[in-house]
Amino acid sequence: MAPERDFAVWLDRRDAEALARVFDATGGKLLLLAAHLAGDGAQAQDLVQATFVAAMARGSTWDRGRPLWPWLAAILHNEARMQARGARRRREVALHDQPEAAHDDDDPQRLVASQEVLAAVLAAVDALPLPYRQVLRLRLVHGLRPVDIARSLEVPVGTVRAQLHRGLEQLRTALPLGVALLVSALLTGENALLAQTKEQVLEHAGRGSGAAAAGTAIAAGWWTMHGKTIGALFAGCALLALLGFGLGVPESWWMRPVDAPPAQAARAELPVAMPDAPEPPAEPDRRAAVAANDAVWPLIVTVQTHDGTPVPDAAVTVWTSLPSSVFWNRDASEFRGDDVAGGTTGADGVFRASLDGLRERSALANRTTHLWIEASWPHGEPQQEIVELPRTRRPQQVTATIELRRCRKLLSGRVVDGAGVAVARAQVGTATTAYAGVGNGAQSRADGTFFVGWDGDGESWPDLLAIASPAHGTATIALPRWSAEPRAVDLGTIVLQPGDVVHGCAVLGDGSALAGIQLNLQAIDPSLGEDVVAAHRWLMNQGRKHTSLELHERRVVWYGAQTNTLADGSFRFSGLQPDGVYLLFMDSVGPCPDRVVRPGGDPVELRIEKQLLAIDVFDEHGAPVPGAQVRLAGYDPTGTRPSYEKWPGFPETGQASSNWLPSASPDGRRIFLAPFGWVFRVTVAGDCVRPIAVRHDVLPGVYRATCRVDVRYEARFGKLHIRAVDENGAAIGFGALLKALDREQQENAMGLVMPPEGLTWDLPAGRWRVEAALGKRVWVSLFSDGGYARGFQEHLVTIEDGKTTELTLKAPPAGLVAFEVTSNKAAIAAWRTLRIEEAGRDVTVLPRDPNDPRPGIRDSTQITRFYTKQALAPGQHSFLLQADGYQAATCEVDVVADKLTYVTVELFPR
Repeated sequence: MAPERDFAVWLDRRDAEALARVFDATGGKLLLLAAHLAGDGAQAQDLVQATFVAAMARGSTWDRGRPLWPWLAAILHNEARMQARGARRRREVALHDQPEAAHDDDDPQRLVASQEVLAAVLAAVDALPLPYRQVLRLRLVHGLRPVDIARSLEVPVGTVRAQLHRGLEQLRTALPLGVALLVSALLTGENALLAQTKEQVLEHAGRGSGAAAAGTAIAAGWWTMHGKTIGALFAGCALLALLGFGLGVPESWWMRPVDAPPAQAARAELPVAMPDAPEPPAEPDRRAAVAANDAVWPLIVTVQTHDGTPVPDAAVTVWTSLPSSVFWNRDASEFRGDDVAGGTTGADGVFRASLDGLRERSALANRTTHLWIEASWPHGEPQQEIVELPRTRRPQQVTATIELRRCRKLLSGRVVDGAGVAVARAQVGTATTAYAGVGNGAQSRADGTFFVGWDGDGESWPDLLAIASPAHGTATIALPRWSAEPRAVDLGTIVLQPGDVVHGCAVLGDGSALAGIQLNLQAIDPSLGEDVVAAHRWLMNQGRKHTSLELHERRVVWYGAQTNTLADGSFRFSGLQPDGVYLLFMDSVGPCPDRVVRPGGDPVELRIEKQLLAIDVFDEHGAPVPGAQVRLAGYDPTGTRPSYEKWPGFPETGQASSNWLPSASPDGRRIFLAPFGWVFRVTVAGDCVRPIAVRHDVLPGVYRATCRVDVRYEARFGKLHIRAVDENGAAIGFGALLKALDREQQENAMGLVMPPEGLTWDLPAGRWRVEAALGKRVWVSLFSDGGYARGFQEHLVTIEDGKTTELTLKAPPAGLVAFEVTSNKAAIAAWRTLRIEEAGRDVTVLPRDPNDPRPGIRDSTQITRFYTKQALAPGQHSFLLQADGYQAATCEVDVVADKLTYVTVELFPR
């Protein structure tokens, strides 16, 4: 059972066994971090105990949708800081006796440093052969006893003990001596070092004091009672601190936490406009480790206004983030990134930093990572820029330019729930009481703060600010009256009210909790009753919005929302329309237990009869690649239609889905609900990996499975340069779709405005098909790329490693024709049988509804317009139109170069 679910069980039921399992799963890792933070064996175990006491007291602040481990590590870090401050007040001397100036780091860097010991140990463990890696991870990371490991792996317990012993011997050679001693102590016996701490924690929980405020340290006499038991740990930690000087252990392994003022308690108050509101708080200053002037990969960020004026003293924050479908801010992507650098711009509006730390990572890690850069100032909303990291390790300069916009008004505030806990990713928008809709605004950050800029005048000034979180509720705040002078308006702390709720849990068919799955809730027409199929059809016709807020009697409510199930499978939609009717559903392949629900009803149980498939991607060195873009193609064994894609080793019939994107769990894994009996083709997309495909068969009754994909970095790249010219050699416009023949990759540049010199692509070496559309774009529909007057061409090219391939497209004058087909009937009902010929040759046409510019056919009776796909030479053309049930008709068209010529043709029924 996952520690998240166990901790949730303890919070809800005060189940001591569940809390014990949480301790077993996390105590070893916490002790490693505590030892390096405290520099003292006694304080290390004190810190672990204090961490659990504090966690029991602050359990309501834990977001059940997030992993438990980072939250516990943050509490431990805070407890260490508070202990260090108390020690200084008592004038105690630190073990390594470093001057205070040496510890003047900021919190984000210290928190990263706190993870380095654990990361180093786990990296060394993962480098061991498989038998030792398995048992050491189960012992050290998951806290299992040797007997439990033996039971899990179905091997004798003596074998497990032997593998632990031999694995530890190999591990000692890969770690600094102090860390090796500490790991040795943790792996020896039946967790004896942590047994007494666990006993104290459970005793504390049994006394019912988990709800009381946790102190910063446990009684000092505890060390006296148990000093002999943890003497070995004390020696190992002392050695670790001293060897930081003698053996070159990184400074962050022995650095003590720095003193910091205590955090201010959240204070809920009525939002008011403050004429002299303080400037929005800037992000903490994060400094690059290496001066940009000495960097091999220098980062140069230019911050300016729209007219190019430099912005000095702008706050700049740089971090990495894995690719994600959510691009709002640093707290809203599927995976939290790592801080890289931060600071302020100089007088020239330029911020400089070093990316050399990223340069040392693997090429695959960099190519599956984005670099995010944010700049902010007190006069408007923060702005972000996304930059790709260099492909090679050669010296390169990475640049970015960010434009900041000065707003006449800047609305700011902080969002909390009913317990005063900050709410991240809450939607913030403006509303006018004369309209039902809520305008897009911003999202709250991890600390609950938000910033919304406004540039309108008094007539368009909104009446209300709407704030909503699907899990926590909504708030509607009356804004102060319009004033012409620019200023910042601080709305203070805003408390969300849960209001009307739909809640429940999602489980697999075996009854186990289904965590991390996205659920959708969408308002529907109440007259549809309980008919789920009719509700889906109604939403499709309405063009549903997955997230939408509207005003209902001056109160903002959710009409469409999304949320993810928590660790225990529970979910909650708050702030709904009181008398609303909603469809609760999930986007998934195959049937799902969708429900029609109403706020205030009984808890809903969604039981999913599918397999939860976890997909892990590893590079050639065995390191995980959480940013890899996974794609799935599914085959239904009951399907008889030929598969529209043929791949060796995969079914030739029954393909039911292609290019499906799995969901993302917070730990970087891709997860997917797979129907039983299906076959899936798992691939990794993008130009950074060599082509790979893995088959996964979904065995009936197996509710959880893991699929491993091992990829190799693609290092062979070349360039393709394309330009298009007319009959005189002059440059003309074009669009291009590039499709790889050796891999599943394509580059779509159909809608781009091409420069006269053409365009150049960096492409993996191999064979490519170029589908080019040439000339002027003479008709454009909403979702298609329109028609190009000089038609289409196809070319096959070969991209060679390190070379540039030139492709010049020559297009003679041509034009297109649009046939407007009418009849004495309402419309051409037999449009599917319409054939257009010229001189006995078929003319390919694209049908469109002139009142609905979307491609495809929604209602066959509305199709009256047909565009020629291929270009036609200028001059007179004669066409023959035929359709089942109608008399044939002919028409003459004068095609004009670089234009779309319309012609009306009437067909008469037979």
